Amino acid sequence: MPTFSVLQRLAGRPLVRRAADAVLTRRALRRVARLDHCPAARVQHRTLLELVRRAEHTSFGRLHDFARIRSVADYQRRVPLRDYETFWNEFWSPAFPRLDGATWPGPIPYFALSSGTTSGSTKYVPVSREMLASNRRAALTTLAFYQALYPDLGLFHGRMFFLGGSTDLQNLTLGSGDRVLGGDLSGIAAREVPSVLRP
Repeated sequence: MPTFSVLQRLAGRPLVRRAADAVLTRRALRRVARLDHCPAARVQHRTLLELVRRAEHTSFGRLHDFARIRSVADYQRRVPLRDYETFWNEFWSPAFPRLDGATWPGPIPYFALSSGTTSGSTKYVPVSREMLASNRRAALTTLAFYQALYPDLGLFHGRMFFLGGSTDLQNLTLGSGDRVLGGDLSGIAAREVPSVLRP
């Protein structure tokens, strides 16, 4: 019997669902308590410097001398504000759809397409693996706050419903090599959902 069908059967049992709710509630309460004690400004400063360190060898990082950035003020002095079109023209368009090392290290597997913009043209927003992981953590943090606020709710007592845009992703690459896919961010998120959560 395949592992996946065993997991599906287990996930459907009331006792397993109650146990999952109990574990999730305990973890949510601990997560919220930890977050309540985090100094927000210090966490944001540390996060900015971590991102700068990760991107210092990209074209964008070298252009703005990320290696010498040690504070928010350094970053503000070295990195001017830009709109989407400037980023597109200077950094993304020349290498599109393979943006390896342009503004973020490594390959960019996805582009979120945004059509609801004031300019009327579709915008391609790079989505890295790290961004997907960050979005997952943010979703879990949101879920932790919700679960801490309503601990008796029982998230796993019923079915889960994910409402989003189109899950149809298009291949933006021509030729061989790794594919780069583009589409709605919710379609990208649906593609990245762990298989155990799909049923």
